[in-house]
Amino acid sequence: MTSSSEKYTWKEIPGSSHDLLRRHIRSLPPGIRLLDLGAAGGHLGRAVRDHCAFLAGVEPDTALPESSRAGYDDWRAVDALAAGDWPEPFDAVVCADVLEHLVVPEGLLARIRGWLKPGGTLLVSLPNIANVSIRLALLFGHFRYTDRGILDRTHVSFYTRASARHLLEGAGFRLRAME
Repeated sequence: MTSSSEKYTWKEIPGSSHDLLRRHIRSLPPGIRLLDLGAAGGHLGRAVRDHCAFLAGVEPDTALPESSRAGYDDWRAVDALAAGDWPEPFDAVVCADVLEHLVVPEGLLARIRGWLKPGGTLLVSLPNIANVSIRLALLFGHFRYTDRGILDRTHVSFYTRASARHLLEGAGFRLRAME
């Protein structure tokens, strides 16, 4: 089986979801307390470490190398819903390519609300099932799961821009931007 660090590679490409997350984190005031859910190989955390007073990571893949945890002040090798409580709330929580793996993502979103400071920021990236390549494949009768990407065989929930907005607003979050 492929580990998270091999399966979910860090994308340095300008405009990629990882680049957008990194830029949004850096637009927050320096010295933040940041929780990285689904931290995988720790690439995002290392990319923003110097912007954080406290950096915590949660990743269920226990097969990751010890180096994945480098730079994190707290690392919990558990499922995000089992992460427990934190001694202080966070200024921001990153949920990068996580919600699509959950049957009931609303449960995690409710936990996140409790982990955030009032007025805190939730940054989410999700694959868009309405992507033109998926639409064209469906038009021609193709729906094939893959090892990575939008139709990753571990995805159990699928989102369009509208359904992602509905999910987040339904969980009590106010959307400030959607890219």
